[in-house]
Amino acid sequence: MSLPSFNVSLNTLVVLISLLWFLNIISEAAPTYRFHYCSNETTFTPNSTYQSNLNLLLSSLSSNATNQSGFYNTTVGQNPSNIVYGLFLCRGDVTTEVCHDCVATAIRNRVQQNCSMGKVAVIWYDECMLRYSNQSFFSIMDEDPRQYVSDNQSMPEVERFNKLLATMIDDLVTQATSAQPNAKKFATKEANFSCIANAVQPGMKSIHFTGSYHHHHHLQLQPGSVTRTKNGKSQTSLVTVIAIVTPIAVSVLLLSMLYCCHSRKRRKKYKAKEENAANEITTLESLIFDLAKLKAATNKFSDDNKLGKGGFGEVYKGTLPDGQEIAVKRLSRSSRQGVEEFKNEVAVLAKLQHRNLVRLLGFCLEGEEKLLVYEYVPNKSLDYFLFVVTCLQNMQYMDDTL
Repeated sequence: MSLPSFNVSLNTLVVLISLLWFLNIISEAAPTYRFHYCSNETTFTPNSTYQSNLNLLLSSLSSNATNQSGFYNTTVGQNPSNIVYGLFLCRGDVTTEVCHDCVATAIRNRVQQNCSMGKVAVIWYDECMLRYSNQSFFSIMDEDPRQYVSDNQSMPEVERFNKLLATMIDDLVTQATSAQPNAKKFATKEANFSCIANAVQPGMKSIHFTGSYHHHHHLQLQPGSVTRTKNGKSQTSLVTVIAIVTPIAVSVLLLSMLYCCHSRKRRKKYKAKEENAANEITTLESLIFDLAKLKAATNKFSDDNKLGKGGFGEVYKGTLPDGQEIAVKRLSRSSRQGVEEFKNEVAVLAKLQHRNLVRLLGFCLEGEEKLLVYEYVPNKSLDYFLFVVTCLQNMQYMDDTL
């Protein structure tokens, strides 16, 4: 079965690259939108200084959404009427890539959420929170507005549960706020509520300006993040494995296909060279004359058989045993032409076919003798037999002197 053509391979590469691009897109899930708040009490006019400052602030937030802390706040502007305050906060268990994608999505979608002209806005996703305002809110506890999402499941021992929950959240606040400046503003804790543990369902989420907290009977980490096994060792999720392995596998496949195509071309080229070399060898072998046979045909290169002398040797007339008349050019022993050069010229002469050129019948290369055997044409001048070889010898001489 023959190998596929390079065109087919190129089409396959395009398909594989498209597949790789698609897998990279779906490797990270889109941020999950939850809620937004946009104040229409204070708005800015298009192309105003405030809008320019807001655009600079949002660009700065997006650029810094790849830092390891998952948190960043900044201010743009000097005039109190045009100053903009902003921040983002990503969940502590998401990767920097997910954090950046969430912040960028929040910035991009604020127009769809009717927050495009308001000076105050806050947008919540499961993975991050984005907020900006014309008033400073840094390090200020702000509980309104707030949004509750519950599952409507009945909760036995509500008072006891709420007390345990309040204590746990207070501890979490202390733990999260006491983190180092570059650490994530994130904390988790597990509380034992064993007597009703089986009855507790995934419960309420509370979202307010300052941040958000979720409480469940277990913590559900972001897909794609590092989880913990029972032995306490970290293991990479399936999505992360696919995102890492797929590009490597596709790259190896592409390189393998390119290597196969290149190797196939090299094999074809090498095979063609071998065939040409074999044809030339076959041609040369069929043109070899025996020195003794040529001596007998020319009466041992007798002066009586000499037709003349050229710049590179003498020409003798001879007769083969079958009666065919030949002209033998005996190259001068002082010629600087080597054996391989001589064979190359014989191969060239054997291929020449022209009505004004005498036909080469063969050659002889024994010891120091270099002989060319031509078809004898009566009533032709000596130049007719010497023209081609003399030209080739002159070309060789010019090459040697350059």
